[in-house]
Amino acid sequence: MISDSFEDKHRGRAVGYFYGGQQPGGIVHRTGGRAVLRLLRLVLLPFGIGYFIGTVTGGWLVSSLDRVLPRRGRVGVPQGDQMLFAVIAFWVMVVLMLVNAAVISALYATYPRDRARVFVTLEDRRVRVLTQDS
Repeated sequence: MISDSFEDKHRGRAVGYFYGGQQPGGIVHRTGGRAVLRLLRLVLLPFGIGYFIGTVTGGWLVSSLDRVLPRRGRVGVPQGDQMLFAVIAFWVMVVLMLVNAAVISALYATYPRDRARVFVTLEDRRVRVLTQDS
């Protein structure tokens, strides 16, 4: 039972007193979903900002190109977007492939030495097992 002093102390609080995830009265509150919401805000906020900036910039670019090239400006923007995306994706892909090659090369640098150690260790074990059985 909740004592009068407890109620007097915590009267007027909007949320109430939580102890072990329960509010007096036996209501269990889930708090695990808040972490997901925080993560979604963290991930979706940059996408939203990028979408807004892209929309404003694209609108300005289409308007400008429409004035300069009235027959081709509106079609040129999506084509230019596709080409720019291809170039950026190509360069990102090339960089990732170079990083991957560097990591694999660094891993391979120790391979001959490691292989020799494993061979020696396995050979020692084989000899030990064969001599123990005899």
